[in-house]
Amino acid sequence: MMVGVTTNGSLLAPVARQLKDAGVKVLRISWHTTNAGLFNEISGGFGDYRRFQEGIAAAVQAELPVSFNRVLLRGQTDDLPKQLDFVSAHGQRLKLYDLLWTPEIAPVYGTIYQDWRPIVRQHVMPRTVKVERIGKRGERRRIRFYLADRKSVV
Repeated sequence: MMVGVTTNGSLLAPVARQLKDAGVKVLRISWHTTNAGLFNEISGGFGDYRRFQEGIAAAVQAELPVSFNRVLLRGQTDDLPKQLDFVSAHGQRLKLYDLLWTPEIAPVYGTIYQDWRPIVRQHVMPRTVKVERIGKRGERRRIRFYLADRKSVV
């Protein structure tokens, strides 16, 4: 049985080794920005970026397989190379997501939605050695971009 855990990473540091020892096979961490102020805002005021960084460092040290999740937001993607450097250095995965429309965000959706294609062309493709289309899940097709280190996937 595969055990996975999803977290925002802020309480991860003291338990990362215990999660590894307990047999966690994948740790999914939301990491939508490297900007500490925006991280706090996206987290609804509960995001301490320093504690988040300590958590991901502990996960790497514990050799937990990490899959970072990032929703692309207009005007907030200049830090993507920093995340790509991190996942490449540690052989991790970064999943990029489109912002999905919901009635709750309808009034601002048009101002914050970011099409993934130009971002991938600009930041991911120059680092990519292989592209793999892996079919659909629901209505979304999935495309994997293997980075030059050959261990990291976007």
